[in-house]
Amino acid sequence: MTANSNNPAVVTDERLVAKMGWLKAIPFLLGANRLMVGGLLLTACILTGCQKTETVALAWQQLPSGTDVKLNDVYFADSLNGQVVGGSTWFSGVQLQTNDGGQRWSLDSIAPAELNALDGSEPGFLLTTGIGGQLLAYQSRQGWGVAKLIPTAIHRDLAFNGPDRGVVVSGEAFQDGLILTYGRDFELLSQDTFDNELNAVCFSDDSTVHVVGYGLVLRSADGGLSWSARQIDGDFFQSVCFPSANVGYAVGLFGTIIKTVDAGQTWTKQRDGRKLGVSDVPFRSVFFVDEQKGYIVGDDQAFWRTENGGINWKAVKNPPPGDLQAVYVVDGKGFIVGSEGGIFTFND
Repeated sequence: MTANSNNPAVVTDERLVAKMGWLKAIPFLLGANRLMVGGLLLTACILTGCQKTETVALAWQQLPSGTDVKLNDVYFADSLNGQVVGGSTWFSGVQLQTNDGGQRWSLDSIAPAELNALDGSEPGFLLTTGIGGQLLAYQSRQGWGVAKLIPTAIHRDLAFNGPDRGVVVSGEAFQDGLILTYGRDFELLSQDTFDNELNAVCFSDDSTVHVVGYGLVLRSADGGLSWSARQIDGDFFQSVCFPSANVGYAVGLFGTIIKTVDAGQTWTKQRDGRKLGVSDVPFRSVFFVDEQKGYIVGDDQAFWRTENGGINWKAVKNPPPGDLQAVYVVDGKGFIVGSEGGIFTFND
């Protein structure tokens, strides 16, 4: 199945400006004239009243990673045993491993280009992918190795629901979306292309899968064999998380937060990043511990928390430095990874 510009949920480069509204289109229209942009945004805030975000105190600690490369994803099996992936775009894909909660890390280069995503849905078995054409697997007694050669692309995320079904999503420069669906022993079951870049994928139950990307939210009810677009758009969605079969959240690069309570059939906006008077917050990753408590991280030290299912989001005071790429919580411990080798931990 191929999605195209006739689909109202798919946003092309030109149509994104229209869907974002005139305020968010200003940077695209004015290019590098940031002083003029800043003045217009300030005027808009004065006229309409900028939405203020509540804050919350949350202590965090930086962990010694031993590297300065960008780190893109993190997974912990429990509060002690975890792995992180990242790298330099075209030069190396690195993996870090700890068994003491992040106090010490071992670092290894396991791929020829940057790694973007980790999946640990099957106990004792991890998968990662990124730029290129490799799907890498980790087993505790064997270490990392190539599990499958896959079509070459900038693979953004992957999600496997045990050994029988998995989905890899890809895309680049806002376009060239690709979904690869695999079965047992990594047999390729389907390969679907889309006009728009795809960034994240998540299973909410054994057969329901959700994918988000550039102005696009997709749902599959048959384990990734076919896809339908949802009627929600207006942001460059970066991450999706389902803490339960019915309740899910997704976040976008312009600061939009969306939520579903019916397994992704319909979505509503908790925060509209394109709305007049709402500040841009470049969200990168969302993770919910349960249906009520969740965290968002993003560029420019963005670190938010909710304890009531997103009714109220609060920005963490004095957040970790840099661009924050991913957040993960397990057994009461939270972990964040980001730019310049940043790894941070906090108590949930």
